[in-house]
Amino acid sequence: MKKISVILVVVMLFSAMTLVATADSVFETVTATLRGDIKIVINGEEFNPKDAVGNDITPVVIDGSTYLPVRAISEAVDLPVNWDGETNTVSLGTTSVSKSIANFDVSGSSRVSKVIDKSRLVFEVGDVITEEKQFDFALQVDTVNSASKNFTVTLDNGYSYFSTIIASEVDTNVDIVIKNDEDMVLFQTKLEPEEIVQIKDIELYNADVLKIEVNGRISGNNGNVFLLDPVVR
Repeated sequence: MKKISVILVVVMLFSAMTLVATADSVFETVTATLRGDIKIVINGEEFNPKDAVGNDITPVVIDGSTYLPVRAISEAVDLPVNWDGETNTVSLGTTSVSKSIANFDVSGSSRVSKVIDKSRLVFEVGDVITEEKQFDFALQVDTVNSASKNFTVTLDNGYSYFSTIIASEVDTNVDIVIKNDEDMVLFQTKLEPEEIVQIKDIELYNADVLKIEVNGRISGNNGNVFLLDPVVR
């Protein structure tokens, strides 16, 4: 077997992740062994890795671990790979960017407002062990009672998912319904008195409008409901 001393930036790839080189280990001289006798099998089929111009790539063994270039393996399993030269970062898989509802127009009920004062957005969250958490933004629905508080969020594009934490300060049950612009019900729930519920990745089917309905059970001023840090992606 052939021994070589090389300067390598190598990555063992078995799952999608983002890899960032640390400042104290960007370059390191190591002793590696080229192992042309090692076969790579993916989903039962032998895989012969090649570089960008079609040359065969030989697996490298360092301290008992086998390494191959990230791009060769990621392309074999149809996993996107990108290189950011400014941050020396290899990114595997797709990147999903979340966007706050704070960036979009909210219309409808006059009882709905945007809240950016973080001092008003401190809630106790958690199922078994609760802790105080401060949120960055919220949609506040005030005076929740038997009169419907319906409002619309107009997005700037079609999005796939919606997430938020709904916090009720109402001492009776509250019905929450979320629809798209075609009135398809995307999510609905009944909040218990003063309940906090996390909803994550509601499927939006590329909706560009969200219709949100908040209905209490009794008349009169009966407290507020908050949609905390609502985002789409």
